[in-house]
Amino acid sequence: MPQPGLGVLNRLALKCMKAWALEIFSSLKKWRHQHLRPPGEDAVRILLTRTANEGALPLELVSHSEAYPAWFRTKVLQALEDTRPDVDDADADAHFRERRAAALHKAVAGDR
Repeated sequence: MPQPGLGVLNRLALKCMKAWALEIFSSLKKWRHQHLRPPGEDAVRILLTRTANEGALPLELVSHSEAYPAWFRTKVLQALEDTRPDVDDADADAHFRERRAAALHKAVAGDR
């Protein structure tokens, strides 16, 4: 049986290296997601949660109030002290997909 050419071996080695690199990258990405949070993520989560719960932007954001910096600082501190487990991305996506569908249904029903 003839030996495979060097080009075939190089392509095979490259495919193996790519698969190995992708596996390491996905492992690192998963570890980062589990152990590190990007700066500001808690503040964004607070804003989105409050907006979803109240159905509108917080008054502090639209009124340009002097009290906003204190409100924001308080919300960030609350988020940092929050001991609840993080919500999985798929669960959050499903939750807000349901909320969007309900809001759309309500808007369409109001047009009739």
